Amino acid sequence: MNKTRIFCIVLCFCVVMFLIACPSGEDGDETPFVDKVWGTPELIETDNSGNAFRPQVGVDGSGNAVAVWYQHDGTRYNIWSNRYVAGTGWGTAQLIETDSGDAEVPQVGIDGSGNAVAVWQQDDGIRLNTWANTR
Repeated sequence: MNKTRIFCIVLCFCVVMFLIACPSGEDGDETPFVDKVWGTPELIETDNSGNAFRPQVGVDGSGNAVAVWYQHDGTRYNIWSNRYVAGTGWGTAQLIETDSGDAEVPQVGIDGSGNAVAVWQQDDGIRLNTWANTR
């Protein structure tokens, strides 16, 4: 497995775990890191045909998260997503776009109800276009 890919996946998981473990001290706790322990890293993508790049994570107030990244499938770059449900864990990665051009640099946002929107740029052979998908 490519070192960059491993780093990106571990970084993505670490960010999610940090945000879940440290909810901004809203309970008056001035030391949110005390007694917080990292979990075991998990691979959240399973398409082993190409490298995964630039994971982004959105987290709601309940600790649920949506991660997006772009990944090469041997032919082109695709946008993928995976959902983390607090208390349950990561789901199965899903392809969230199906156009024929390269898709890159996804971003994700999530609201308090767990609704997510992802945006990315995608090449149609003439220019880069902005696309979106919701969950």
